[in-house]
Amino acid sequence: MNQINRESMIDRKQLIEMFPALGGKKHRLDWLIRNRSIPLIKINRSVYFNPRAIDEWIKNNEIGLGGNK
Repeated sequence: MNQINRESMIDRKQLIEMFPALGGKKHRLDWLIRNRSIPLIKINRSVYFNPRAIDEWIKNNEIGLGGNK
């Protein structure tokens, strides 16, 4: 299991600053979080993200030109 460095965790605001496309519509990010579609770390009621995991998630969900083939 990957060990997570506390300093590498970011909050929702930092996530949107690093990945602006995720912050285009606030309800969209909330939906991704609620459905656990996006990799996250939940501590009590706070939600944090690992930027490397988010970057990998984006690469794995990328749709190339001409559709998803």
